[in-house]
Amino acid sequence: MNIIYKNYAPNEGLEEIQGKLYSMNNNRTVTGKEIQERFEQEKIDPKSVIYAFSSENKPLAYIQARDYPQLGQVHLGRPWATPECPNEVKEKLVNDLFNYMDSRDTDLKLLINTNLEPKMEKLAQDHNMVLDRNTIQFEFDLSTIAKFDRSPYNYTIRKATIADFEAIYTCRNLAFKTDPNERNDRFSEFLKTTINSGFFYLVYEGETLIGAGASRKPTEGEETTNLALATVFTLLEKEEVIVFLFDHLLKLAEKDGWKKDHISIGYTDENDREMKILRSIARKEEKISTQYLTK
Repeated sequence: MNIIYKNYAPNEGLEEIQGKLYSMNNNRTVTGKEIQERFEQEKIDPKSVIYAFSSENKPLAYIQARDYPQLGQVHLGRPWATPECPNEVKEKLVNDLFNYMDSRDTDLKLLINTNLEPKMEKLAQDHNMVLDRNTIQFEFDLSTIAKFDRSPYNYTIRKATIADFEAIYTCRNLAFKTDPNERNDRFSEFLKTTINSGFFYLVYEGETLIGAGASRKPTEGEETTNLALATVFTLLEKEEVIVFLFDHLLKLAEKDGWKKDHISIGYTDENDREMKILRSIARKEEKISTQYLTK
């Protein structure tokens, strides 16, 4: 198969192609207009996006890298492709974009998330990248969580509104020990969506926001049938804060007709407070991804 590779260029309809490829591989729709607006706002390097087309000019895949100067990093994305896209095309996209981003004259370190895919793990090893973090998938037995003492806590919980957006971000960044001013497009979109849908809750100790959490049920077609806690973070090293959030979110799930016996949540191992607590109440854990940085 003869493959045509192109870098991004405006006014060629590539944004619409990118939106369709991304949307068919993810559980949300992104339009070409949204991509165009983001590219214009970020003033992206055209060579940081590569598209693959068949000899008949049919879109097969694309890959993108994004600079995050506030983190001192550039994140290499994964190729989003059609089902018929050959594996060697996806591998070439990854390697070509990695080589270009790594060749730039910049102090930004290149980060890749492998999702434990062999080709991505090999890429990290071939370039002597340093392990940055693991992501652990925890599984929780609801009957075990139900045994926790639910004595009256000195906490209150309420549904988040869009007016809480910045406060939630500050709490999240403090919990994950990152730059307080960091803003992540994907989390921002998720946060707005879950707030507007009424599934985001905040925990307070007195007047202080100390934690937050959001639940989501699997969408039709997802492999898992388990409820996921899409995000949970706290500022206090207290098991009861997470249990308090779990209890509330699970009661909401039960009202929604969810009857499974366990939940799952992913966490990175740099967040020591949550990891310690989650390990103490989880019935199972499994490494599901690794992140690597260039030296």
